[in-house]
Amino acid sequence: MKKVILLSMVLFCANGVFVSAQDKSPAMEKKGPRHEMKGKMPLSAEQRMLLIAKELGLSDAEKVKVKTLFEKQDVQRAKDRAEIEKMRKAEMAKVEAYKKAQDEELQKIIGKEKYEKLQLKRAEMQMKHHARGEFANDSIAKRKTKQSK
Repeated sequence: MKKVILLSMVLFCANGVFVSAQDKSPAMEKKGPRHEMKGKMPLSAEQRMLLIAKELGLSDAEKVKVKTLFEKQDVQRAKDRAEIEKMRKAEMAKVEAYKKAQDEELQKIIGKEKYEKLQLKRAEMQMKHHARGEFANDSIAKRKTKQSK
């Protein structure tokens, strides 16, 4: 009797292990309009309004107000994106100017020949990282996380 109980408990536990080891990706997959939209063109204000109207059964007056709201949101979003892009370009220009100044100072210190040698070495390293699918920023981030641990 003890053997039967022990065997049934082992089988029960083993079943739990096999079930938990199965691929959970379909169950874990997020669903919803945002995840279905990945890689597709964004919906217009009209299309979004129609989706909501269909789900919620909106009246004609509500549809007009919702569409107007969505159009305002689209305009604001476009302004925000333009402003962010402008800020990003300004920051990139600032970084480039900083790099150029640093390189000029380094060239003054080590000389033109050694600086050119360094540039070739940098380009070589960049090509190696690119060939392996890594980029300079990725490897820097990896080093920083290793150092922080």
